[in-house]
Amino acid sequence: MNPENQICTHPNNNDGACSEKGFVTSAAGNKTVPVVKLTCEECFKKFLTPNQISQVIGSFSPAIGVSTVEDLCEKILNGLLDPKSVVDQAFVALRGDLTTVNKLVTCLQEAGIDVHKVISTS
Repeated sequence: MNPENQICTHPNNNDGACSEKGFVTSAAGNKTVPVVKLTCEECFKKFLTPNQISQVIGSFSPAIGVSTVEDLCEKILNGLLDPKSVVDQAFVALRGDLTTVNKLVTCLQEAGIDVHKVISTS
């Protein structure tokens, strides 16, 4: 690994991990494992139960055509649904569990969704 291109956790510790170009290597230089980023759908399915996902989907008008998590993500990715409002509804579905919401937000951001961006309706 080229030290200039690495991102490391606990870089001065032997138990840290470094990543470069989608791979993770232990600080000791042992195993190299590809870093797998989840899709939008996988993020929701990982951090919310099916009932919580249904609650998030149900919070939006049926007129916008969202009946599955795949529909939800498609609308977000196509700019037809505000990602911030979806995360707000996930917060409600999770009954204010901020830790899980933050994990969902991180996952969505890694999937390429800017949850802080508010879509203009004008």
